[in-house]
Amino acid sequence: MTNSPKSQSWRDVLPIHPAAELFPPMSESELRELGEDIKKNGLTSSIVLFEGKLLDGRNRLDAIELLRIEYSFLGGTDPAKWHGLYTLPNPRAKSGRRDSGVSLFSYFGGDPYAFVLSANIHRRHLTTEQKRELIVKLLKAKPEQSDRQIAKQTKTSPTTVGTIRKKAEATGDVSKLDTRTDTKGRKQPSVKPQKPAKATAPRDIALDGFSALPMELDRLTRNESAGRFAKTSVSDEVIRRLAKLFSDLINIRNEKVVDRICGSAEISTEQHKAEHAALDGVAS
Repeated sequence: MTNSPKSQSWRDVLPIHPAAELFPPMSESELRELGEDIKKNGLTSSIVLFEGKLLDGRNRLDAIELLRIEYSFLGGTDPAKWHGLYTLPNPRAKSGRRDSGVSLFSYFGGDPYAFVLSANIHRRHLTTEQKRELIVKLLKAKPEQSDRQIAKQTKTSPTTVGTIRKKAEATGDVSKLDTRTDTKGRKQPSVKPQKPAKATAPRDIALDGFSALPMELDRLTRNESAGRFAKTSVSDEVIRRLAKLFSDLINIRNEKVVDRICGSAEISTEQHKAEHAALDGVAS
C-alpha cells in the first residue's frame, strides 16, 4: 500500500507478534475512550513493530479504526519497511484544515517479550486471573527463564510464579526443562538438589516417658512411709527388680562423678569440695 487511503483493517495486512498477545485486548467502551483521546491529543506513543510484526499498539490501532481516524501505511508491501501517517482534524483551524505527517510506527530490535511487559505492566490494570494468565503465557514462551526473572517482569512473587509453573508443567501447558537461566544469564538446575538428611540416632522406646514415671512415683510417695504401700498389687519380684535398677543407676552416676573429678587436672579446690559433697549426698 503506497500513499493510498486505508481500505481494509490493519489486521488484514499487519501480522501480530505472539508477544503482543500477552495482555488481553480492551473492551469496545475502552477502545472508544482511547480513540477519543487520540482524536483530541494525538498518539502519545507510536505503534511498535518487530521484524515486520506488530509488537505493541493493537488497542491504539483498533481505537483509530473504530473512530474512523484517517491513516495510511507508507513504504510498500513489506511491513518491516513501513512507516505510518495518520491525519487528524485541527480544532484550531477554522477551515477544518487537517494536520498530517504524524509518525505512526517505530521499530524495536531487542527482546520482544521484555519490551511488551515493560510497556504494558504499569499501563494496564490486571485482575488476579489476568495476571495468572499473563504468567502462563510468559512461561509458555520462555520456560527457560527462572521464577525470579518472570516474577520481576510481571510484578509478582517468585513463589506465585513457581506455583503456577508447577501446575502448568503438570498439565503439559509449559515445557519442563532441566535448567533455567537466572537474572545474570547463568544456567541453573531447575530443581535444587536436596541436602542429605542428617542421620539421627535410632529411637530408644525404653526411654520414652521413663523420666516422667519416677517423678510421678516420687510425687505419690513423698512424705509417706513404705508401710502405706505394703499391700500394693505390685509383686515382690517387680519391687526387687525396680530396687536393683535404681541402685544400679546410683552406682553408675557415682562412678561418672568420680571419673570427672579424677580425670580433670584443672578442677579447683572449691569444685572438688562440691563434687565430694554431691557424692556424700547421693550415698546418704
